[in-house]
Formats: sequence, structure tokens, C-alpha cells
Amino acid sequence: MKNRQEGPVTCPLCGSGMHPVFREGRVLFWGCDEFRGSTGCRGRRYPDPDNPAAPLPYVCPECHQGLCRRTGRNGRIYTACFEKEKHKGGSVLFFNDDGTPEESVPRAKGQWDCPSCGSPLKYIRVRSGPHAGSMVFACFEREKHGDGRALFFQDADGIPILSVGPEADGEKNHA
Repeated sequence: MKNRQEGPVTCPLCGSGMHPVFREGRVLFWGCDEFRGSTGCRGRRYPDPDNPAAPLPYVCPECHQGLCRRTGRNGRIYTACFEKEKHKGGSVLFFNDDGTPEESVPRAKGQWDCPSCGSPLKYIRVRSGPHAGSMVFACFEREKHGDGRALFFQDADGIPILSVGPEADGEKNHA
């Protein structure tokens, strides 16, 4: 992996050594030794949750700062770079567990409306259940649906299957 660092802890920005910065008895992050030196480097690395005595061995390919692994409000662990002002898009970048950039969300090949209520469908990734990871078209106006169906799968061409007959009942999914 290109952005994985092995060996001693070095600054991802200038290559100098790094020292742990402690708060309340635990390592908050590793800071560059040159922060108070001649360069004023602000390079940082964050602790690995699996081994708090060592930094997470991955670096953001865009801003070259260390990546951070945290637990979200939903209990899921994620890896991200929070240096928004240094990224092209000005937003937080998310990564897979191995430090590789998360694939961007695919775009729908057009805009479709829900056959039950007429609201625009959104293109989303199913997070849980038997179809986890699948991309589907979803209507977020569930209360307007008589049959309660709000997810529509796509065919091989990326177009939603909008039929609401008995043949579509086999594809019901509750995300």
C-alpha cells in the first residue's frame, strides 16, 4: 500500500521525527518535532485504536496529513482526514479500513419519479440487510405509499425497475 508508513514515526509533511502529545493520560496525536522549530511544521499523526501506543500508519494522499480512525454516532468505525481546508473539494475525505480512498458514490443515469407518489427518487447504497452494498433508487415519502414499497432496484442498464406488480414483490427490501 503506497500510503502506509512502516518503521519509526516520521512527519508526513517534512520527514522529521514526531513526539506523542498526551491529554488525560492518553495519546491525543503525534506532533512534528519541528512545530516549535525553524519550519513551524504542523504535521500530525493519530493513534491507532487497535494499538494506541502507535500512530495509524496511513496518510491522506491529498494533504499528506495522518488519517484518523474514529467511531461514529451509529457505532461504526470510520477512517477519515479532517483537514478540510487543504482538500480540493473543501470537505472531509473518507477512506476504507486499509487506508485506500473510499470509492465515490456512483451517479444515477438519469432522474426518475416514484410511480406511487410522484416524488423524485434518490440513488442510495443499502447499508444493511441481505442487499447491503447494493445501489437502489429510494423514495423518502413512505407515508404516501399505499403498498409501503419505497425501494426500487435497478436493471443491468442502471435504470430503476418501477413495476409495482407481483413480480416486484420478490425484491422488497427494508434498509
